[in-house]
Amino acid sequence: MLAALLTDVEGCGHVFDRGFVTYEAQAKCDLLGLSRELVDRNAAVTEQVALAMAEAALARSQADLAVGITGFAGKCADDQEEGLVFIGCAANGLPTVARECHFGAAGRDVVRREALHAAFEMMDEMLRALIGQRND
Repeated sequence: MLAALLTDVEGCGHVFDRGFVTYEAQAKCDLLGLSRELVDRNAAVTEQVALAMAEAALARSQADLAVGITGFAGKCADDQEEGLVFIGCAANGLPTVARECHFGAAGRDVVRREALHAAFEMMDEMLRALIGQRND
């Protein structure tokens, strides 16, 4: 959804370099280069993995900013929290940040939209910090 929104507006595609859809844990390892040990030790839906995803996406692109989102949008195992989402945001020259969101059992569509909103908020904050850093 994030990639679609960033590329659907005509004339804005130049701000988007690439996207990585890594739904399964192994995809996070294969496409982003996360270590299997990191994913296994922390589980795929954790702050550590969201941070690593954002940093890996930044490193594997020509972008100045990258976002990693991992979570449980819908029904999940009994020991997992439906609606739990972690978002990592990385930018060149700035500390990587993460946000933990608890959207509850609101359904896949609602959780995905709320996660998208939170990701845009984080991107806005990071872009403002980047602009401020460049103006200093």
